[in-house]
Amino acid sequence: MSQKEYDESLREFQFNTDVLYELSFELTKAANFVCDAFRGELDPLFRLEQGVLPLRVGAGLFGSVLLAEEYSGAESERDSPYVGFTALVERVKTQGEASR
Repeated sequence: MSQKEYDESLREFQFNTDVLYELSFELTKAANFVCDAFRGELDPLFRLEQGVLPLRVGAGLFGSVLLAEEYSGAESERDSPYVGFTALVERVKTQGEASR
């Protein structure tokens, strides 16, 4: 593999990794949104002790952090808080990396 091919493959891998990170943030937000709806409609004590579903970010060997991802007030007021996969990909392209 030439250096040019290697560099291109590395950029593609890093981009795809950032898209997966961004998707995992959104999936965690969506799961917490469903839990909130379940608490509001069916069982106010659902996951009361556990709290929000966490998202672990990091390599593990060098440390990691737990994030509590939830939709913002503006996001949760929309008809569909999830913006869609295409918008996630565009967000990563615009930012040059995942959000966190």
